Amino acid sequence: MKKSGVTVTLAAIIIGCIGIVVTGQSLFLLAIAPVALAPLLVSLGCALGMTERSSQRTLSIGSLLYFAWMTFVVVSVFLIDPDPLAPIALVFAPFYSLPIMILIWIAATVQQYSYETTTVTPPIEPRS
Repeated sequence: MKKSGVTVTLAAIIIGCIGIVVTGQSLFLLAIAPVALAPLLVSLGCALGMTERSSQRTLSIGSLLYFAWMTFVVVSVFLIDPDPLAPIALVFAPFYSLPIMILIWIAATVQQYSYETTTVTPPIEPRS
């Protein structure tokens, strides 16, 4: 459970890539997937570097929220209102989520470093 953020983020990236290609019915969309899933790649990098459980939970929640956002975008673009220029929405959708994702990354970083600086040291006993 130490690296739950990595597991959740990797699952979101893999399922997201497969979902974008299957829903869009084009392998060309695999070239757009890294741009559309860029915040998940940043979350993956953060999750690999952060070891505290609370920061891993925060990154997992952020990855799930972004996955839900991209699911909404993909379903609305390809299934609800199909358009020949629909894939361009996948390029701009990550920018709309950046304010929330930046707050999640900052919160995870604060949690990581607040635990590292508040380690308890045992009291020093005076010599007799």
